[in-house]
Amino acid sequence: MCTVTFFPVQNGVIFTSNRDEKKQRSIALQPSAYNSENGKLFYPKDVDSNGTWFIVNQKGNAGVLLNGAAVKHESNPPYKHSRGLILTHIFNQYNVLKALMDKDLKGIEPFTVILFLQGKLYQCRWNEIELLIEEKDANLPHIWSSVTLYNNVMIAEREQWFTNWLQQKHHLTQQNIIQFHATAGKGNNEYGLLMNRANELFTVSITSIHISPSLAIMQYNDMLQNETHCLNIPLQQKQAV
Repeated sequence: MCTVTFFPVQNGVIFTSNRDEKKQRSIALQPSAYNSENGKLFYPKDVDSNGTWFIVNQKGNAGVLLNGAAVKHESNPPYKHSRGLILTHIFNQYNVLKALMDKDLKGIEPFTVILFLQGKLYQCRWNEIELLIEEKDANLPHIWSSVTLYNNVMIAEREQWFTNWLQQKHHLTQQNIIQFHATAGKGNNEYGLLMNRANELFTVSITSIHISPSLAIMQYNDMLQNETHCLNIPLQQKQAV
């Protein structure tokens, strides 16, 4: 939930997320299908919050959560509920974006949610005062880093790694994007994409979804258990969000 990339590709889009967590956090469950009021939802489950940081539904709509908004904040618990419940709540509704806009976010810690809905890309940031929604160009690649873990200098260098990698004109596939998430800034334990700060805070997983018109392929690399899980998700014909 701390580094996210978005790539448009010839036959769809690819979302990928590195999740960085403290070592005392429970190991998440691999991606599975869960029933909701609006059809099946597919996501890895955070055991501690019973929520997730990465989700897709049967329409090929997807969402990824990062901690923090545009600037680093002071954490001041207790909060109303975990940010990890945001995605499951809004994807349980027929209109995902409206569900987020209608949700009472007061008492929830700042977060950023990236949504891909019916071909449109949205950056949604809650800063404890207001929800700011910005539509991004879904025809361009993007990278986001959580401001709770990375300062402006670190974020700028990560963006430069991203730009440099793109300039090498890689053939964009799910596997080489996952490889980018595993190797960019290699050797920089403090803020490489695969980070490890004194074995107390580190990247615990890489989750990726390739969404094409008829199929979504979710790959989950569990770095703690050295396991890879794949989930093929047949998609329904797209309708209104």
